[in-house]
Amino acid sequence: MLRRFRCIIFDKDGTLFCSKNMTKVWSQAITHGILSIPTVSIKKKNQAILNINNYLPTHLEQETWAKIEEDIAKEIVLASNESLDLAKSRIRSWTPPRSPQGIKPGVMEFLKIWPHKTALLTSDDYKPTMLDLNRFNLDFDIIVTGDQVTKGKPDPEGLNKILNELQVSPKETCIIGDSHADIALKKTGKLGGAFGVRTNHESIPGACLMVDDISELLSQI
Repeated sequence: MLRRFRCIIFDKDGTLFCSKNMTKVWSQAITHGILSIPTVSIKKKNQAILNINNYLPTHLEQETWAKIEEDIAKEIVLASNESLDLAKSRIRSWTPPRSPQGIKPGVMEFLKIWPHKTALLTSDDYKPTMLDLNRFNLDFDIIVTGDQVTKGKPDPEGLNKILNELQVSPKETCIIGDSHADIALKKTGKLGGAFGVRTNHESIPGACLMVDDISELLSQI
């Protein structure tokens, strides 16, 4: 199934790296932080905590850090009436670095034996992305990060950068990702295929195939 492609585009968090625990860690840190603000009523604190905890599970792995920080800071501003800059400063003091807990099964083996082009398309910013890749000695022919584009997935802006740089067509390119936005690139970018990695036991509409991790795709090379 994969043999017909000349290029594979990978998502990062949730696809290459395990990051399931980060939502819980961040939720606890931000909850504790908001509760510690002395000038905010309990009612407003609870509402801000509820809104942020509803936001984190679907955004922490998919959005850039700048966007996450901005959105959470706005919730804090609504509750506290303090400045956006002060809210952002609070968040930075509360939260741990957004880093993966480990590389997912099959990633190293897959990248070692895949004979064609590889690309990374992530919503994360360039600096933390390179720290993650260097930590695990992962290399790609091209890397496009969230702070290098004006529109995130599933907009094809980042995808088109990859196709132009590697001189491959959409039809001979596929994407492997764990989100609806990743798989939707098959349609918005007219890709030849899209393979989904389960993170919550759900299938993603539009995926050619769903797997628990990339090790299940080794037999397709």
